[in-house]
Amino acid sequence: MLSSLASGANVNEASNDDNNTCPLHVLAASGHLAALDLLLLNDAALDVTDSKGWTPLHYAASCNQPGVARLLIKRGSKSDQKDATGECPYDVACHYKSEAVRIILEGSRG
Repeated sequence: MLSSLASGANVNEASNDDNNTCPLHVLAASGHLAALDLLLLNDAALDVTDSKGWTPLHYAASCNQPGVARLLIKRGSKSDQKDATGECPYDVACHYKSEAVRIILEGSRG
């Protein structure tokens, strides 16, 4: 990843997978905080969306990644951003029974 960043890679470029995910989506789902932080420091779009309208915070919510959720919220991620079906990350956390992330998102509301 470091060599890609050094050579000017587009950190917001979507993949060719079914959901058009970006690196931030993948890192948020897998909980790689250091790599996620590195991309954010290199101008990755905090609330980039995939083809379903999911942001990295939606992915953190679906995969119960509380550390990622905290980092994204601290950096200014929109916890009320709705996806293509009208669900915000809180709704996703409830759906996937991601209790730790649900609590964090509940605390960031309103």
